[in-house]
Order: sequence, then structure tokens, then C-alpha cells
Amino acid sequence: MAGTAVVMLSTVPFPANAAAEKFTDVKPGAWYYTAVDYAVGEKLFNGTSATTFSPNGAMTRGMFVTVLGNKAKIDPAQYAESSFSDVKAGVWYAPHVEWAAQNGIVNGTGGGKFSPDKSVTREQMAVILYNYAKFTNCDLTVRAGLLEQFPDGNKVSSYAKYPMEWAITHGIINGSGGKLDASGTATRAQVAQIFYSSRELLANGPCTIQMSDYGNFEKVGPLGQSLPTNNQQITTEAGDIILYQGNQITIYYDRNSWNFTRLGKINGVTSQQLRDILGSGDVSVTFSLEKVA
Repeated sequence: MAGTAVVMLSTVPFPANAAAEKFTDVKPGAWYYTAVDYAVGEKLFNGTSATTFSPNGAMTRGMFVTVLGNKAKIDPAQYAESSFSDVKAGVWYAPHVEWAAQNGIVNGTGGGKFSPDKSVTREQMAVILYNYAKFTNCDLTVRAGLLEQFPDGNKVSSYAKYPMEWAITHGIINGSGGKLDASGTATRAQVAQIFYSSRELLANGPCTIQMSDYGNFEKVGPLGQSLPTNNQQITTEAGDIILYQGNQITIYYDRNSWNFTRLGKINGVTSQQLRDILGSGDVSVTFSLEKVA
């Protein structure tokens, strides 16, 4: 019988590198400098050359979903198919669009198309980020009535009203010249700012993994994305939380020696207690992060 469990891990923040320094068109003091520094440092964006970022360059729908996929650290090899007729397999943005489609983050623009080369609008960004927040169990609360505070708030498309209000509530999208400009497009610098503004909100959501028994000494499940590994030869103990092959999470009941990346440990439980908690068969396990100063 399937069950549920919750595990909390702790992380220690490290200072970011000044990744924006290499760009001649991103000057210290520019309103977007910190955002670009964050986006490039987190490998959400690349520059348009070794020394330029093109902050005023356009942002297409394909680009935007690729940035989001980079934030989620997806494994592109797991998304080789395409759900849209205008997104050909093998194109650089195709795996990210397919990941977003499979997880309900994007729905396309109608007629089986995604329109990857069209500029992404402000309300489309709000909807995509809202769907990602829902997918990752982030805060979805809104303050009602925010759209009414803008003279063009009534021009927001019906499908985007709640996501846009959510984005305003959490400071992800702000007014532009006193207006929402829902159908307006965004530059690369503006998108970098959006991801910088939402970094805490979209990082706080727990991750739920469907896990199954394996070998009578562990629960294992797919992460759905790839994480960097730091494999070392270790012998596991009951409660060890292991990253296996970069894309699977394992909770061990017992001992096993192999090259693993240890993510954390469930303390204060015996092997039998873990078996009782997680049960036999499939289980949904939710992992959440807690920052340690």
C-alpha cells in the first residue's frame, strides 16, 4: 500500500561569484547587474558571447522555458520526445520545452504548437512561473485586488489573471511605467531580474518523489532532474539519504558499500523503525530544505 513521508534536509549557503564581471555590456551599478550576476552564476543564462550578455536582447518563449529548465536542473536526455509540432527534437530548447509540457508547466499556444520563437509576454511568464511554483509545491498565495490597482489590469487575459496577481503579490513582476503591460515583452535583463526576484520563493518548495523498494535494503525513486555529484566510496547506514547517478534519491535501511553522494541522514531511527515508517511497496516521500546560517 502506498504511503507518504516527509524528510527535511539542511543546506549551508555559499557566497556567489561575480559572474557578471566578464561582460562588457553589464556595468556595475546598472539596475540589472546583480540579477545578471545571479542568473549567470547559477547557470540559468549564458552570455551571447564570451564578453557580452546583451541585456536589451529579446527573450523568446523557447529561451524562457530553457532558463526555467536550467533552474530546475533537468536532465535533457530524459526528454528526447516533443509534444509540439513546431518544436523539433534535437533543437537546443526542445528538452526543456518537453519537460515543461510533461509536467503541466506549459500548454502551448494552440493547434499543437508552442511558438518557441515568439517573444514571451509578461502574462505568459507569470503563468509559466506560477505553474512551475505549483509543480514544485511553492507558495501560491495571492493578495486579491492587485490587478485593479493598475489602469490596464482589466486587459490581463482571463487565463492569466490569477497567475499575474500571484506574481505581483510576491514581487516577481511589477508595473512598467505605472501599468501592468500584460501583453508586453521582456528583455534578457528583465528576465534575469524576474528569476532573481523569485529565487527565494521558487527555492523554498519541497520535492515529492515516488519511491519503491529495491533489494530489501532501500527505497529509491527518480528525481526527474540531474544534480551535481560528489561521489565517494562509503558504506551506508540506516537513514542515509543518497544521490545515486545524479538523478535518483535513495533512503537506506541498511549497509551498502559503493561510490555515492551522501545528501543527508535521517537521525534517531533504527533500520526497523525506518521500515515501519516507510512501509512496504510504493511511498511518496517529500524532501524539503532548511537553510542553516
